[in-house]
Amino acid sequence: MEELKQMMTLMLEKVDRINDGLEEVKQRLDAVERRLDAVEQRLDTLEKRVDRLEVETTKNSVMLEDLKRKLELMAEIQQSHFEQDKREHEELRKYVDGRFVVLEFAARQISSSMDEMKKDIKELKENRVKVEVFYEILGRHEVEISNLKKAVFSAN
Repeated sequence: MEELKQMMTLMLEKVDRINDGLEEVKQRLDAVERRLDAVEQRLDTLEKRVDRLEVETTKNSVMLEDLKRKLELMAEIQQSHFEQDKREHEELRKYVDGRFVVLEFAARQISSSMDEMKKDIKELKENRVKVEVFYEILGRHEVEISNLKKAVFSAN
């Protein structure tokens, strides 16, 4: 019996030690659970932040797509304006070239006419005396013709 008592005592001591060990394990598990709760809270916070970042990223992606579309549209418009300006510039250049040819021709004609007029003026100045003599002779002939007419009419 004594032996049984001793064995029971030993068993009780072992059970107490196991119980103490279990208590220590329980405390450690409680600590781990608290740490896991803290980690879970941090993960929840991170999830919320990631969700917000996803929303912001989506908004930014939409804005970037819109900007890209607008930039492409602006580039198309700019290219269209460039081509239109180029065409209009070419048309204007052709028009100006055509007008320039006309003006150049007119200037040559005027210059040629001026040269002819200078020659004519020079010739007129040289022949002025001859013209005055011609008018004087013509005047005498008119007077003689008039006298002859009077004589012819008086004779009739």
